[in-house]
Amino acid sequence: MADSPRLFASTFPYALIKHARALGELEGGPEQELALIRQHEQLRGESAWPAYRTLGQLDKVEPFILVSDASGSISQSRSRMAGRFWRGFGAACDVWLSVDDDIYADESVLARLVGLARKTGGMASVPYLLRDGKTGSVAGVTRMSDEHLCARSSGMGLVAMHRTAIEALAERAPRAVDDKGARYPALFLEFIDEWLGWLGEDIAFSRRMAESHMLWHLLPDAPVCHSGRWSRLNSDGSFSADRATAEGL
Repeated sequence: MADSPRLFASTFPYALIKHARALGELEGGPEQELALIRQHEQLRGESAWPAYRTLGQLDKVEPFILVSDASGSISQSRSRMAGRFWRGFGAACDVWLSVDDDIYADESVLARLVGLARKTGGMASVPYLLRDGKTGSVAGVTRMSDEHLCARSSGMGLVAMHRTAIEALAERAPRAVDDKGARYPALFLEFIDEWLGWLGEDIAFSRRMAESHMLWHLLPDAPVCHSGRWSRLNSDGSFSADRATAEGL
């Protein structure tokens, strides 16, 4: 249908569930966890969690299909979500937007990010500073032109991935089966590299991209709040604080 959403959005609210259990606000099993997630999906901009406020901003950009997953390891959850986008709920969508639970960005940044994925037909990332306030979420930054920066690897905090790129990776990825018998590409499967280093799911995914001759397209001059700290990637490839952290979410 012409008016069907073209955007598939996902988030991974592990911290929401863990926090609620620590406070004694959640005592049941999967059904109660799902009800809590649905509550915050409805709250959107009024939720205490950055990811759901980000989704409230995304409502202003365009219609989207939303799926949350807080079960299993993060590598499994991200891989299952890739399957849902590839051949599941989001099969009619052209872009997958993934938002981690501790990330906030406004509608202008989200619109630019989704637009970059569509323009390039590839993987687009909003870089940010990690919790140490010094390390960036991207590595191997290269200037392709005055307005175009790319990177070899990226954290998965706030990324938009085009179907063309996901399909290319999925064709080569090993397969896994979930508890309902659905097959999905293990795109975020962790592995040990040639130096016996254990690669996390985001670096492993970026390594698979590199093997397929793909780079991350970066969105510079895009303020983003990660774990309460505002930052942005400058057009020269450096990072700077965008606002006082005290104003963060």
